[in-house]
Amino acid sequence: MTYMKTSSRYEVWRKKLSYLINNHGGVTLIAHATGLKPKTIDRIVKGSPASGHKRPPHLDQAAAGQIERSLDLPEGWFDASVFLPSRM
Repeated sequence: MTYMKTSSRYEVWRKKLSYLINNHGGVTLIAHATGLKPKTIDRIVKGSPASGHKRPPHLDQAAAGQIERSLDLPEGWFDASVFLPSRM
């Protein structure tokens, strides 16, 4: 697997997360899958920092992996060059 620069990785992950939210269950399902609050998921997708913070939150590797497992996506789907889920 080819690894991306961290900044591009988070951009790709944000786009994929947005796709999943819009097409496969919404913010609540993703929040439940990751243990993150829906408001945090919303900030990740919008790229909006929380009050008092300079940078927006982002998905970490653990949260991305939990989403992949919860939605039955192939391991590494967030890093794969294929955008759409192959098993949904």
